[in-house]
Amino acid sequence: MYAHCFFFEQNTDRILYSLLDYCAIEQHHSRLDDPHVFNKDATRSCNDKYLENTLGINKIALNILTWIMHQKAVESGKKVPPSYKSIQHMLNTGSLTSVFEYSAAYYFEANTQKSTTAD
Repeated sequence: MYAHCFFFEQNTDRILYSLLDYCAIEQHHSRLDDPHVFNKDATRSCNDKYLENTLGINKIALNILTWIMHQKAVESGKKVPPSYKSIQHMLNTGSLTSVFEYSAAYYFEANTQKSTTAD
């Protein structure tokens, strides 16, 4: 009976996290559809793993864009961060090196926070 309860709890946890992921995606859905940001509605799926891979990449990119928005707001001292469109425009018109620099800074900050909370 105990194993059955554990199995049930494990499944409900998975369902809960799936629903939370879905809600987080839908919360930012308009940004993903925006032709200036991700233009998600214009994509065509031909591969079985295309949607899974694109979703993963979009989640990573959205996290990085959100982090850059926060960094720009802190740098400027403004309470309202710049828009997703303006950050995407900045990255599209800037150098590829700057995109990697932002990505690396986000990665190291995120991992530093994880390691300090684990200690």
